[in-house]
Amino acid sequence: GPEKNKCFKKIAFANQEADIKNQNKETLRNYIVYLLYDVQEKIEEAHKEKKINSKEAAVIIDLIIKIKQDLFLNKSKQEIKLQTEELKTRINNLNLK
Repeated sequence: GPEKNKCFKKIAFANQEADIKNQNKETLRNYIVYLLYDVQEKIEEAHKEKKINSKEAAVIIDLIIKIKQDLFLNKSKQEIKLQTEELKTRINNLNLK
């Protein structure tokens, strides 16, 4: 929820260094990674509670891991954006609410 989001931002934005551009890029990357870990935990919980099957959980978790790896490999914004759009679509198609 909102409190967890505030915590992620606080942790991600806490590191103040001289090179602002690199810091902002790193800070944003860290924030996105924290959010992806949170989504991954929710998917794992949904699987544990039998709300989604093993195949659905595996596909989404694999995609989350790929996005995190690509973020740390400094892949292009466009590539990351396409993957996050796919992730969002897959999660929305689960109808977990």
